[in-house]
Parts: sequence; C-alpha cells; structure tokens
Amino acid sequence: MKDNILYIMAAVLFFSWMIGYMLFDIGGVFHFMFLFSVLAVLLKLVKDYSR
Repeated sequence: MKDNILYIMAAVLFFSWMIGYMLFDIGGVFHFMFLFSVLAVLLKLVKDYSR
C-alpha cells in the first residue's frame, strides 16, 4: 500500500512540474533548482517512511 502512495505522489509531482514548466515561464534555472529541492525533500520523506 505504501508503495502505491509513493508512486501516486511521484506522478502528481511530475505532472505538476511539467504543467508549471509549460505555463509559468519563470526561468529554467530557477525551475530546475526548485525541482531538485522538492526531490531532496521527497527522498528524505521516502527514506523516513520506508523504515
């Protein structure tokens, strides 16, 4: 069950990132920095959640 939740979170974040990248042109560097920070937080949550 917890694997399904993580896959759903990953899919939602990926699609929201794609929509944000296409609709809100705020600059590529800022957008990728935001993406990497969100991924770092998610990796920490996944590591803590999977224990």
